Amino acid sequence: MFFVLIFFLSNVRESAAQQVPIYSQYMFNKFILNPAVAGSEGYTAFNVTSRIQWLGFKDAPVTNSISAQTRLIKSRLHIWFKKKREKYEPTEEGTVGLGAHLYYDHRGILDQTGVQFTYAYHERIDIKEQLSFGLSFSMTQFKVNTSKMVSYQQDNYLNSNKLSVFIPDFNFGIYYTSPYTYVGISVSQLLQSAVQIGDYENNKFRLNRNYNVMGGYRFKLNNDLSLEPSFQFKTTEQLFYQIDAGCRLYYNRDFWGGISFRTGSALIFTLGTRYNNLYFGYAYDFSFNNLQKYSFGSHEMIISLKFKENERKYKWIERF
Repeated sequence: MFFVLIFFLSNVRESAAQQVPIYSQYMFNKFILNPAVAGSEGYTAFNVTSRIQWLGFKDAPVTNSISAQTRLIKSRLHIWFKKKREKYEPTEEGTVGLGAHLYYDHRGILDQTGVQFTYAYHERIDIKEQLSFGLSFSMTQFKVNTSKMVSYQQDNYLNSNKLSVFIPDFNFGIYYTSPYTYVGISVSQLLQSAVQIGDYENNKFRLNRNYNVMGGYRFKLNNDLSLEPSFQFKTTEQLFYQIDAGCRLYYNRDFWGGISFRTGSALIFTLGTRYNNLYFGYAYDFSFNNLQKYSFGSHEMIISLKFKENERKYKWIERF
């Protein structure tokens, strides 16, 4: 059926059966991929991401995302009179992280709008290691935009009154951090809900459960330079997988640049800088397939605002 074909094609993106948005700069806002990251760094952070894929094509895939996260921390103030200085110690109440994520994903005739609310729990293994768990509740609207289609014959699907549907779901994640290492695993679309679009009872498309594993390690080269290789592995239960692997070079935590490779023949270049509490990042995806001949590649911008009032409690955090 024509409509079924369009629906699945609109979900393919760069790799087969991917039903979740793609982010080239996932390492700078890991929260949108793993709910356990919410509040793990001790910051209060706001992030905006905008991505356009295959620029130059009409109705090219577009993803816009806004997220916020924080750590609920209550501290005791101890005054050491002998040394005449202050010491802050996190209490048991400082183990909770909260987050919210709003996104819009446009793919052909399909518009996907979602909101997620996240609760995370953080347990310090020792003074320099932390293990986090997170759970998100999501509500997503799938909508077929008929104004972007031209029908040359009667189509029962397009004449249906059920071209928009809301789907509740859950995401779960585990995240480990140490001064120079991070590793996380998460599962999205846990319920594998059926998407009922159209008037026919057999018109049911099921969301795939998606698994995501990411990690990285930062090597300190000298007082000014550090190198961070990282990877991301995504797959579904049908074993449609995608791998991102690359590294970035940081200068004084104020400037960075990197290169990554994504299976499916894409090379990704990233650049970024920091000004006080504001972070700016840009990524350009160059595809080796035939699409690159007719497009100007894929572009992604991020802007992040991070408040550092809690950084003194988590001085071991080195990364962005």
